[in-house]
Amino acid sequence: MPQVDFYLLYGCVGAARNRFICRLLEKVWHQGQQVYLLTHSETETRQFDNLLWTFRLDSFVPHEVWQPDTSLTSPIQIGHHAQQCPNLPILLNMTGNIPSFFKQFERILEVVEDSENARRAARNRYRLYRDAGHNLLTHEIQQGQMR
Repeated sequence: MPQVDFYLLYGCVGAARNRFICRLLEKVWHQGQQVYLLTHSETETRQFDNLLWTFRLDSFVPHEVWQPDTSLTSPIQIGHHAQQCPNLPILLNMTGNIPSFFKQFERILEVVEDSENARRAARNRYRLYRDAGHNLLTHEIQQGQMR
């Protein structure tokens, strides 16, 4: 059963949340892990594809936009495919919903921005994961820790 990590961001929405996600992906990659970043849409997929090249001047985060039926060449795959996904150990879920294929991952990362709507949706996902018996961890991230 996957471990689920909730990252609760305080004082952080929009672009600041996206930079935190890039830093989190960078950290996971430096730990030698592979991640599928599941976005809402093709537009958001392209946004993160560009942002991972530019979020910090000295950063390098190897990634690519995942396409079904292609071989994986980068440790970080970005996509918006709700029915299919690459076979990787970690899912960073940005959709606000629990994807149907979540059980195939060893670990799931849920980043929750500082808004009432985002927190309400995260509480619902938390309950669903908890009721299904998943190991849950919560990380509280203050605005000063997001740099």
